[in-house]
Amino acid sequence: MSIKNLEINEDWLYHQVDAIKLGKIIKSGGLKARRLLSKEDKRKSENGVWNGRHFISFAKKAEGEDTAYDHYMSGEFALIFDPDIGAIKTKVKEVGSIFETIAKLPTNKRFSRWKEEYQVKNFVPFDKVVGIKIPSGKRFWNVYEDDAIYQKKQLEGMLQTLDENNLDVPFIDVEEGKIVPKEEMEDYLDNKVKQEQQESNRKGK
Repeated sequence: MSIKNLEINEDWLYHQVDAIKLGKIIKSGGLKARRLLSKEDKRKSENGVWNGRHFISFAKKAEGEDTAYDHYMSGEFALIFDPDIGAIKTKVKEVGSIFETIAKLPTNKRFSRWKEEYQVKNFVPFDKVVGIKIPSGKRFWNVYEDDAIYQKKQLEGMLQTLDENNLDVPFIDVEEGKIVPKEEMEDYLDNKVKQEQQESNRKGK
């Protein structure tokens, strides 16, 4: 299989992932809400999030500022999910408002500080995964020595995890509209970094 063009589904939903988290998600069969995680993972999870203990957060790719995608997903690897997972679109509210407290309750009225955030209650099975999003955008490329090298290490771990579980999950460049087989991902990411560095240097002149 070679790199191919792909029509990006505007309704896809994204959930940030790294090498360790991918392994745990595969082992458990899918994404779990905080209350269903192990004691160790509960301890590591954030307390100040708006999805509480009963919901899992996702982002839809959208233009504009203050979107969940731009803040959490743009410069990261992320699992791409089929939109048919029963996601609830959140309503945007200010930090520090009463809605931030309400958001931690198990009610289906969902709130967030970010635009285009969606939430799913309890569990989403792994078979709803369409692919893995390739990092892109300013949050990834601005600090190459830190961010890009870190993500390349994450890629190595994810490739190993996919091989160990005999899974052929495609990597998808949602900015370029390309699907990349896992066998070509290391070279693809290297080339993408070089292109972004050249563009950054050109703009800096």
